[in-house]
Amino acid sequence: MDYLLFFLIIIGAAFLLPELAKKIHLPYVTSIILAGIIIGPYGFKLFDLGDIASFLAFLGAIFLMFTAGLDVGLSSLRKIGKKAIIIALFNGIIPFATGYYIANYFGYNLITSLILGSIFVSSSIAIIIPSLKETKLAETDLGKIIISSTVFEDVASLLILAFLLQHISPDPVLPLAAYIPVVLASLVLLFFLLPRLQKLFIEQKLETQKEDVFEGELRFIIIVLIITALFFELLGIHAIIAGFFVGLFLSDAIKHRLVFVKIYTISYGIFIPIFFLVLGMKTDLSALLSVENVIITGTIVFGLIFSKFISGFFGSWIAGNSKHESLIVASATIPQLSTTLVVALLATEFGLFDNVLLTSIILLSIITTLIAPFLIKFFHRRLEINLQKQQFEKEKHLHGIKKETKQ
Repeated sequence: MDYLLFFLIIIGAAFLLPELAKKIHLPYVTSIILAGIIIGPYGFKLFDLGDIASFLAFLGAIFLMFTAGLDVGLSSLRKIGKKAIIIALFNGIIPFATGYYIANYFGYNLITSLILGSIFVSSSIAIIIPSLKETKLAETDLGKIIISSTVFEDVASLLILAFLLQHISPDPVLPLAAYIPVVLASLVLLFFLLPRLQKLFIEQKLETQKEDVFEGELRFIIIVLIITALFFELLGIHAIIAGFFVGLFLSDAIKHRLVFVKIYTISYGIFIPIFFLVLGMKTDLSALLSVENVIITGTIVFGLIFSKFISGFFGSWIAGNSKHESLIVASATIPQLSTTLVVALLATEFGLFDNVLLTSIILLSIITTLIAPFLIKFFHRRLEINLQKQQFEKEKHLHGIKKETKQ
């Protein structure tokens, strides 16, 4: 009965919270996490974290990373150019060092410090893309550079995490020196194999059961997701990380919009809200009652925002973008969501993050997803005003030349 009630709350939250979130201008994800905090063992203790809830949250994390891979798309990786690489390097290395030294300064061990550094590398494509579309930047060169550099950073963050978790594994499948090339070779194999399997399946389905092609393709994708996750776990890579790469490699192979709609309906309609709700239930705000823990949380939040903004700005400026364009790039590097929360949850499950770090990362995600879209819009308006001034000065100059010519 408790499980049925828990499931009812999940479905009810997924149905009601989006409308509530819109009215109070709160991101949907934030509202789900807050609901989890309220009903969880650290809130009003309405529900405990049972095995069923944890398993559903695990599936939610896989689907979250899978849809994140679909959102990213292989086409974004192929479009990575010189500017995107420069921005990604600046916006990866500097925040990584910042996260590492923050954790190290507060007495955390080497692996925990490296994982916090890897979290600082990532950004949130799920927050960036809607903001870029709203400002009509998504299809511009600047928007494509932002998306490409973010993809590069997210992939790097997940690979760093995979190698770190393998390093601390008590029973590693392979030595780290052999493990890294095996993992990279497996990713290259999946890169070539998955789209071809997808294409072959669709061609056969069109010949046999035309009316069932969409449901068949959906079942095929879910089966591939599970099989690949199991394969990656045999290699010692967590299934959640595998979900991202399956979504990434299948993104361009899925041709029908209806299939995307069905995938997102299943993911965001059921499983992903459970992940965010359980994440909220694991959040212990009482961990922040001491002054020391508040300082740790404040340093992490400020350190990420500052390091991402500064490194994003200078990386973009050095890559050849204008000051106003670089301010937009800097703002777009700030938000933390899917990759950040999944990495934090995995680190907690492995005993590498305590309640203070987990709570800090959840608050970090809430704060950055709130301020980043606002900053992108603000600096986009500044860019438009600057372009209008430049156009006015140009027309004024041309008008002056024409006037002098007539005289």
